[in-house]
Amino acid sequence: MYKYLKYRNRINHLSKQEQWKLLCEYYRGENVQSLIQKYQIDVSPSNFYLTLRLVETSTKICPYCKINMHRIPSTKTSYPSLVKKYICKTCKHAINCGECKCHNCFDKKQKIAFAKRLQQNSHQESNNKLDDGLININELSFKEKIYLGALLRAHPITKQCIFTISRNTKPFAPSHLYSQKILSFLIDRGIIFQTAVSLIGVQFAINIQNICKNNQIIYTLMYPKKVINNNSDILEVAREIQVYEAIEYFSLIAMNKFSLDFIRQKEVEEHFYELFVLILENGYATAQLFYFIYSSLRNYTAENSCSQTSLNPYAKIYNNILNFRT
Repeated sequence: MYKYLKYRNRINHLSKQEQWKLLCEYYRGENVQSLIQKYQIDVSPSNFYLTLRLVETSTKICPYCKINMHRIPSTKTSYPSLVKKYICKTCKHAINCGECKCHNCFDKKQKIAFAKRLQQNSHQESNNKLDDGLININELSFKEKIYLGALLRAHPITKQCIFTISRNTKPFAPSHLYSQKILSFLIDRGIIFQTAVSLIGVQFAINIQNICKNNQIIYTLMYPKKVINNNSDILEVAREIQVYEAIEYFSLIAMNKFSLDFIRQKEVEEHFYELFVLILENGYATAQLFYFIYSSLRNYTAENSCSQTSLNPYAKIYNNILNFRT
């Protein structure tokens, strides 16, 4: 929202009458470079429209400040526009300018995230009834800390506790599916919340007390101490990592080694997740599971060399894995 106010002072040396005249000449089609020279405005041609006078209107009231908002002049190419943009000079709340990043909208999203957290913990005893809507780091479970730490290692945060996941970012977990699962889990738990979407990617904020004021908290999350005693939470996370490593291996080998182009990672997860868990929980190592997968895909390819798209390929590969396990 800052850009809509950044250049407005560049025409403060003009009278109100001159500012209106400038506005009319711009939309009438006058050359932008000529207008800049004529009115002695310190701005580049590409940002010229951002210097134009904001127009106060009574048709839009700021939902936070309860005062009249100002209409933002559009570029010459988009004028007249059916979608008008507005901004509040007091709190910088904006309408129709993409996802608003003003502090009031940020606080609103944070409270929604915190409400999710309280709802998730409604069946538990919790001391986290804080007015600021931030979560105490000590209330995070082992799984939540591990997930958040993995995210922080891949996506550095700013001083405002903001990080961005771009569209071409590599997965921060053994597979893209697992990365998405972790992200959804942290959102559902109110630990992170979405603040904006752009062409670059999706921006998130972390809803943890003092996390951006205390580097030790971030370091501990990113590089946790070695756990000596296993518990159910640790085993659950370890098992998930093993399974998604197997799913990733399955899809890569199927595509790159055996040219099984019909294989989709999401379908591998749906058909084989429980089977992989069963095999691992029965004492087999991850390397052995990888061997079962490779051999099963190899046999399936050999059996269906003439037509690799059989009626039920996943069922055949599933049975192949079972046969190898026994």
